[in-house]
Amino acid sequence: MFKFLFTLISLLMLTKPCRGLLDQGLPQTDKPVVPTLAGSSETSLLHQLLMQESNLRMELEKQITSLQNSVYTIQKDLLQKNKEISELKANNNVMQFNLSNTGSNVGKAVVFSALLSHNLVNVPNGQVIIFDKTSVNVGNGYSTKTGIFRAPVAGVYQFTLTIGGNVVNTHANIRHNGNIIGLLYADHFHDGQYGRATLTLALHLDIGDEVWNVDPDGQINQVIIGSVDGLPVSIFTGHLIVAN
Repeated sequence: MFKFLFTLISLLMLTKPCRGLLDQGLPQTDKPVVPTLAGSSETSLLHQLLMQESNLRMELEKQITSLQNSVYTIQKDLLQKNKEISELKANNNVMQFNLSNTGSNVGKAVVFSALLSHNLVNVPNGQVIIFDKTSVNVGNGYSTKTGIFRAPVAGVYQFTLTIGGNVVNTHANIRHNGNIIGLLYADHFHDGQYGRATLTLALHLDIGDEVWNVDPDGQINQVIIGSVDGLPVSIFTGHLIVAN
């Protein structure tokens, strides 16, 4: 009897809390399952990371393009600078060459222009033609007394001899230290007309070398004309081109 009562009381005690739970209501098993908050946060974070990676990639590509453009511009400027440097070097070489030549010729300018103040008639065969007046005689290489040019500086010279004649054919030659180096023939084709001839040549001279002009044939009635209407006809000129 006591055993039965104890069992009944135990059942009543267990039944009371279960009945309370039933009174509160059990969850319905047929309702849809909603994603948890933790899963939604992970998806949003992954999306944000992908967006950030895409933005970083785009920004990096922009920076690479900008750097490539900068490198191209620098290379272009560098090529231009190299070209300018090459031109400057070439100009510098030319300037140095000119300066060296100028420096070698400083104080060594030689130039003369000798004229005839009167006509020369019946010049003897082999006589020096003396141009007795100079308009220029820098370096004092030419003598109006002897008609001879003596080189005060070693180097390359240029000489020009012009002879005007009348009545008969007029000839002359240029001599270097006694050796004939050029011939002139101032021949006229008709009586009463003038004949004129010009010869220009370059010659290397050492200091003291001499250059002069000679009448080679001494024809009778030969006339070497000095001037016409105050203007020179027969002229002997020379100048130093490059000093040694």
